[in-house]
Amino acid sequence: MRQTALTLALLPLLLLTAPSRAADREIQLSYQGRVTVGGVNASTTGYFKFALVDSTGVQVWSNDGTSTGSQFNIPEGDVQLTISARGVFSVKLGDTSLGMVALRASDLNHDGLRLRVWFNDTAHLNFPEQLEPDLFLSNSAYAFTADSVPAGSVTAASLATGAVTSAKIATGAVTAEKIASGALLANIRASAAGLPAGSVVFGETPNSATLLAAGFVRLSDTTTGNDAWSTLNATSPPPGAQFETAVWTGTDL
Repeated sequence: MRQTALTLALLPLLLLTAPSRAADREIQLSYQGRVTVGGVNASTTGYFKFALVDSTGVQVWSNDGTSTGSQFNIPEGDVQLTISARGVFSVKLGDTSLGMVALRASDLNHDGLRLRVWFNDTAHLNFPEQLEPDLFLSNSAYAFTADSVPAGSVTAASLATGAVTSAKIATGAVTAEKIASGALLANIRASAAGLPAGSVVFGETPNSATLLAAGFVRLSDTTTGNDAWSTLNATSPPPGAQFETAVWTGTDL
């Protein structure tokens, strides 16, 4: 009887096949294995069958879907893979380009999940050899399903001080509706001493202690009334200014 041994190394890599953030999106689970036949590294084209099996032995996913829901059936279709001279092969479970059915995040939500593999060095044999033992998926595999963050789960308390810097904010990401009312004014008040010379600041307080302490001089008062817009008379606009003179000193107008 042919003896085939399989050494599997589960890679800590999960590739998403779709940009959707839906909870049950399609995924690809990458892993790598090594096949020996009679103690010698296999170096050939291998024909594999794959299934994810839960703690009761029921297949919750198989490479072609034909044995899903069964405890004893074997997938009908093969996944053809090249085995290197060292007996090593690599594959992504759920890779539809290899003829597999899609693997979904919900397929990993089962207790005691194991990977079961069958192998042939000839295509479409009726009795492929089941490689033993099944590979248990560790807790890290379940963590792969948590690569999306539910809306509202990241709060200000979850962010380290200084974690969000200007370099981390995309241009145009912060729009006017995202700025809290009064935030800009509070920022100006807090950093008045850092404004460049010649800056003009409009404030709500006639004699702001913060601005005066920062070296600003009160120029005058202005009244905005009800902050209402007035319609301009288009047929009789006000006359333009004439003979105005401005002098630039090099630093001031």
